[in-house]
Amino acid sequence: MTCSPDIVQTLLCQDLLFLSEFRTSNPLPRYPFADDRELVLNAMALCLMSGQPGGVIVNFFDDKTSTLYLAKSGPSSHEDGQMAMSFLSCLKVATGFEQLLPFLAKYSAANVEKRVRNLRDSFKKILPSLSKVALKQEKTALERLETLLTSPLAFNDTAESYGTFKDIIAAQSPQTFLSIRYGNAELSRLKRHLAKVTQYLDVKQVIRFVQRNRFNITVAWVPDMDQRRISVNSGTIAERHLDAFLARKITEIDWRDELREFIAPMLKCREPISEVVLLVHPEIRLIMYLMDVVGVQSQYSPSTELDIGSGKRICGCCNLWIEGFNKCSDLKWTTTYINDLMRYDWRIPDPNLTQNIQAAVHQSNDALLEGVKCNEPGMSVMLTKFESKSNRVKGLAFHPTQPLLAAALHNGSVQLWNYRMGVLVDRFEEHEGPVRGVAIHPTRALLVTGGDDYKIKVWDIRPQNRRCLFTLHGHLDYVRTVQFHHEMPWILSCSDDQTIRIWNSTSRQCIAVLTGHSHYVMSAQFHPKDDLIVSASMDQTVRVWDISGLRKGSQHSGAGGGIGGPGVGSSGPGTFETFDSFSTVKYVLEGHDRGVNSAMFHPTLPLIISSADDRVIKIWRMSETKAWEVDSCRGHFNNVSSALFHPKHELIVSCGEDKTVRVWDLAKRTAIQTFRREHDRFWILAAHPNLNLFAAGHDSGLIVFKLERERPAFSVQQDTLYYVRDKYVRSYDINTGADIGLLGVRKFGSPYVPPRTLSFNPAERAVILTISSDNGLYELAGLPQQAQGGELKDSSVDGKRGNGQSAIFVARNRFAVLDKTKQMIEIRDLSNTIVKTIKAPIVTNEIFFGGTASLILSSTTSVVLYDIQQGKTLAELNSPPVKYVVWSSDNSLVALLGKHTITIANKNFSSHSFIHETIRIKSGAWDDSGVFIYSTLNHIKYCLPQGDHGVICTLDNPVYLTRIKGKTVHCLDRSARPRTITFDPTEYRFKLALLKNNYEEMLYIIRTSTLLGQSIIAYLQQKGFPEIALHFVQDTNTRFELAIECGNLDVALETAKEIDRTECWDRLAQQALKQGDHKIAEKAYQQMKNFDKLSFLYLATGSTDKLSKMQKIADARGDPMSRFHNALYAGDVKGRISVLRDVGLHPLAYLTAKTNGLDELATEILEAAGLTEADIDDVPTFPSSSFVPPPIVTSTTNTNWPSISAGENFFDRALREGKLEAGAEPGYANGDAGAGASAALDDWARDEEHVEENPEEGGWDLEAGDEFEVDARPVGQDDASEDEELGAGAAPGVGEVELWVRNSPLAADHVAAGSFETAMQLLNRQFGVVSFAPLKSTFISIYRSSHTYLSPVASLPPLQLHIRRNITETASSRVLPVAARSLQSVRSELAEGYRFVSGNKLAEAQATFRSVLQALLLVVLSSDDEAKLWRETVTAAREYLLGVSIELERRRVAEAEPDNMRRNLELAAYFTQCELQPPHMQIALRSAIGVFTKANNHAHAARFAKRLLELKPDPKIVAQARQRIAAGDRNPRNSVEISYDELTPFEICGVTYTPIYKGSPSVHCPYTDASFLPQFKGSLDPLTQLTEIGTSATGLPASW
Repeated sequence: MTCSPDIVQTLLCQDLLFLSEFRTSNPLPRYPFADDRELVLNAMALCLMSGQPGGVIVNFFDDKTSTLYLAKSGPSSHEDGQMAMSFLSCLKVATGFEQLLPFLAKYSAANVEKRVRNLRDSFKKILPSLSKVALKQEKTALERLETLLTSPLAFNDTAESYGTFKDIIAAQSPQTFLSIRYGNAELSRLKRHLAKVTQYLDVKQVIRFVQRNRFNITVAWVPDMDQRRISVNSGTIAERHLDAFLARKITEIDWRDELREFIAPMLKCREPISEVVLLVHPEIRLIMYLMDVVGVQSQYSPSTELDIGSGKRICGCCNLWIEGFNKCSDLKWTTTYINDLMRYDWRIPDPNLTQNIQAAVHQSNDALLEGVKCNEPGMSVMLTKFESKSNRVKGLAFHPTQPLLAAALHNGSVQLWNYRMGVLVDRFEEHEGPVRGVAIHPTRALLVTGGDDYKIKVWDIRPQNRRCLFTLHGHLDYVRTVQFHHEMPWILSCSDDQTIRIWNSTSRQCIAVLTGHSHYVMSAQFHPKDDLIVSASMDQTVRVWDISGLRKGSQHSGAGGGIGGPGVGSSGPGTFETFDSFSTVKYVLEGHDRGVNSAMFHPTLPLIISSADDRVIKIWRMSETKAWEVDSCRGHFNNVSSALFHPKHELIVSCGEDKTVRVWDLAKRTAIQTFRREHDRFWILAAHPNLNLFAAGHDSGLIVFKLERERPAFSVQQDTLYYVRDKYVRSYDINTGADIGLLGVRKFGSPYVPPRTLSFNPAERAVILTISSDNGLYELAGLPQQAQGGELKDSSVDGKRGNGQSAIFVARNRFAVLDKTKQMIEIRDLSNTIVKTIKAPIVTNEIFFGGTASLILSSTTSVVLYDIQQGKTLAELNSPPVKYVVWSSDNSLVALLGKHTITIANKNFSSHSFIHETIRIKSGAWDDSGVFIYSTLNHIKYCLPQGDHGVICTLDNPVYLTRIKGKTVHCLDRSARPRTITFDPTEYRFKLALLKNNYEEMLYIIRTSTLLGQSIIAYLQQKGFPEIALHFVQDTNTRFELAIECGNLDVALETAKEIDRTECWDRLAQQALKQGDHKIAEKAYQQMKNFDKLSFLYLATGSTDKLSKMQKIADARGDPMSRFHNALYAGDVKGRISVLRDVGLHPLAYLTAKTNGLDELATEILEAAGLTEADIDDVPTFPSSSFVPPPIVTSTTNTNWPSISAGENFFDRALREGKLEAGAEPGYANGDAGAGASAALDDWARDEEHVEENPEEGGWDLEAGDEFEVDARPVGQDDASEDEELGAGAAPGVGEVELWVRNSPLAADHVAAGSFETAMQLLNRQFGVVSFAPLKSTFISIYRSSHTYLSPVASLPPLQLHIRRNITETASSRVLPVAARSLQSVRSELAEGYRFVSGNKLAEAQATFRSVLQALLLVVLSSDDEAKLWRETVTAAREYLLGVSIELERRRVAEAEPDNMRRNLELAAYFTQCELQPPHMQIALRSAIGVFTKANNHAHAARFAKRLLELKPDPKIVAQARQRIAAGDRNPRNSVEISYDELTPFEICGVTYTPIYKGSPSVHCPYTDASFLPQFKGSLDPLTQLTEIGTSATGLPASW
């Protein structure tokens, strides 16, 4: 907008005048000090104030130019300049406040006298009232102050006046000890005047400030501006502002009228039209001058707070104008005080100076009255390590050694969290009401809590025995804090009953009660070393208690009995005097203006920190004889809940109800970081005693966080480590251990933020460091060639800096810088000049070295390999965000580390493997053999190139790996100090040799190491090397299993003899027959006493002698069947006839004899049977038998059958011949022994994660019948394939159905493969299914649908063909069976159930919905959308099944129990609560209306009718519903009371069909999520008849 100067001045005049008068009766609150900068500036302005009219001074210190800008109410003169320079000269040489008194006497005597005079006047007015209520010791202080203020102070350059002034300042202020018992307006005025006098003590801060900048500070005065007389019209102002303001801000008419009536008289009291001289206070003139003349806005970054110091409270209008200006500009000007009274001596500045801020002035009408929410300095992103959501957290405690955190909640619960794993370990819920205090014992597994139920509870937190051990009673009000003593068996507690108690945890008695506070005691803490206690109270004091007498008393009385004998502490107030004799109040610290919330000791220094509702944090120092206030930290805008010292650094951490956590510099008392939450107030802070971890509790949970990243910036070049510690670049020689400093980087970025990354250039011996402060900075600096004596050179001397979030070297003389905001990558030379600019091909968060002239770009979903010279993308991998990149020594492999993932790829990204960790990954390094070693929070692990990984060792604290040499890990700890860890690399060396077919190294490891354990055995079995695993095993059973698997019959026979169990002999016999070793099979059958198989074996081998022996054995055993078989095998016809006669089978005996030409024996049999030839004339005649035992062509009795030759095993041969002696290590470890075999090994490696299952036969006797014969042999075996000639050294491959089992986590695919056992295990694990009988037909149907049979030749058995669902897939790892049932087919069955419901066929509907739920278990899904639809189908089927079951039960009750009307009505009502489709819900509601109407429950029927109308039924039904509603209105009563509350949400138990109201305990079906009462946990779900109620389940896996 454009306006003439006069118009601009007039409008601004009217705006400010209206604002002034509008705010006159509404004084604004007082601002606290933001930090030491404002305190210093205020004190400087105070000393420069003359006390004369026009002598108000304001100032601003410009850090960029070290200039102190001054402005005053009137015009500045030459004398003012001399005064300022004289003041600075005094400060440069002063050592304390006394050296500044001559300057004050010369230039500011009037101001000093004025402040002392105001103090004296206020004191005289209130002295009579104070004397009446003051205590004895307080009256002494009042009398001393009265003596000092008896006569006016004549402040001049004399020792007497100096002494009087110092005594007045040092006199004890009465506002603290009288604030609770007495208070009025006069006392408030006295406090204010006391503060004005004692403000001169702040000069000591000014002295320190100036002397730190003693040679740089210059002074500049802001020039004065001409006065101007302007006519104003109050009515015009009111019309222009008031209506617009009311229209936007207040919507209620009553408020508008009331406010208008309030403001109108105030405006009318002035002349309608008057001329006024308008002045602008120096604060606003200072801002305008700095903004428009000096150009401050170009020197400071946006949202920077610039403090204005003033020797007098800044008026409300000035502050409101400044706030409105801030809302319309970038910079944030702040002031210290807001005055209660308004001023009208505004002067409008020249418009030429305000051209740049006219918009801000004219937009300020709303901004001034709304207030401004300014961004705070140092606002940071919290490094959150763990966060939980819960009720308000009031207490926190870290476990000193384990990753456990106890949290006391406002809802009465105490939670125990594992913050490293992010899981809730346990919950303690015995308190009645909020729990405010919690502590963990420093050495024992004990937890103590205190709450609003006045109780203190001690808990055992051992995992196997978590429970409440005992409860301490004695407090009479809320318990605020509790704590264990670090040595003695004491528990400290404080309470709102104004007492502090010490309890003996052994005797469980109260041994001391500390009294003295006159209000709630908010906190109490033991000293970490001495016998002291510090307490904080709402009586505005902090007290330090000496309890050394208590320790002496405990030593005399014993630890168990407590002081005062048994029962002390429970006999009432009469025993308190005894307790008080053991404790004394050592110090009473007064200084807070409101209640104190917390007080804590420093871990090592004699310091105390306190936080209070006056928004101030105070630091106190103790000596042997006294304690005094050191300083204050101001910056919180609301009550400060808690403050504590950092255990290791000179920092203070605080939190408050202003929703912030703030970090302060203990030495400078300035805020350096601020963390804000939008909606949650903070209540408690806790610091880990050993780690850099803090916890904060807020309104909706807790957070565990760190103040800074602990990962040091480092880079490794050959055997030298370059790293940053304490803001110095250092080098560490890995071979010699030499650790030297090279370069200082203390002036790089924020002093509190360490460098983030370091990139080293060996050619130029230069480093690039990056830091996250100031929106990302980098610095390029050269390193000295050798260590220098004395102080190290700082990088700021010749370093080159710039803005960028990431910077790395990409060539000898080039480095790349990422500008994340612009998504540009700048290529710079060593002079920091841009030589090339690249637009990032993807949204890049980080850049890493990708090889010479290449970069790795990381985004949120992928990683790109980018060629800088060609300007194109070489390769891309889908990956989570990458945090670190580690290249192998030969740059052939690269590891991409994310938060929880590692991707191993080659240099071209053409092949890669991926692993996932549940715990955060911290760092990694490659060893010399090509294995990646990485560290997590608590482990060091290895990862082979193809993805196999395992644990090497466990860590107590995280480390950052830098180099792996042999058996040594070189790393940096969290304090950035080099250390080494020795480990055993045998396991991963063996696995790597196995994958590379390096048999010599494998054999060397076997003979020289103790590589044992089930993990390595399982690994070898998975990889197909059971013969190697056999050499590791000593356990007999395991050796037998491995021997059978690898076909080592000699070892199998040896171990079978030791085990001597029938099942082992049976398996040995089967394996022996497969290999043609019938001698071992004979031994096995003999041990089993399996005579039938022995006989058949002898027949097959032609052992006639042994068959004869078996015949005799059969005769001796008296087993007719065995006798018959042996006679048949041996060709003994008479023997067979004898057996048949003995068992009474004379017809068969006769026919056998007749057909074999034994007529005489046949006649004898007839006679023995009492028959003649005539009796059997009707029996047909048979030809003579031609059965003759086959002749023995070649006897194999003494020789085994020929078998496939697999060649001699390498390990057996080497161990037998001693080819590789112990100690002769192979010359090249982990070499590539055979490229051909490694391809097969790679295929096996991809199948590592799949566990081979061996389903048992006969789960449901499916083989007992001709219709389903597939399970007559184990799944995956093909009998025909066993007999095929595979060729020398060949072995059968993996069957199709076995691939199905390996490749899929879905039960349906396992069923299709015939692996019913594993399918049942999956259903149990994923859905909690325990009853499988209803699924039998479904299993069989799916299996049959997945296979077909083809008969190419009629004389041969049919071929079994397996049907795939992905027929184009060629990789064996992705082969899957056809999906027998689709989700759509199941949903069509669900629609059939809907039709049954509509047709009132409820029994059929129940069966259909149950069938749908059974079928959904075995549906194969392919996308997230299908998974969502699947869950909706399950929910719909469950609701309908529950509703139909309820209605069927209602009909049964109505028929079987007609008198049970209440139950009938309840079931009808519950049916309407099921989630049904609108047509079916209408049916349920109409049914309920009819049932309730018949029972005269008209009120309920009317409610159901109203619900029915909401569904918009047919007009006829609408008319009937309205009739029911009318009837309910006429007779709103119910004849039968039922358990049904439709206004309270509830679920229906699927067993009892009763409501489970919200908040009541319940258990759920793991599959359908149906609800049940807790007593049914572990029972079978009656709805599905499949699952176990209340069991845990993993759910449907996302296999797609």
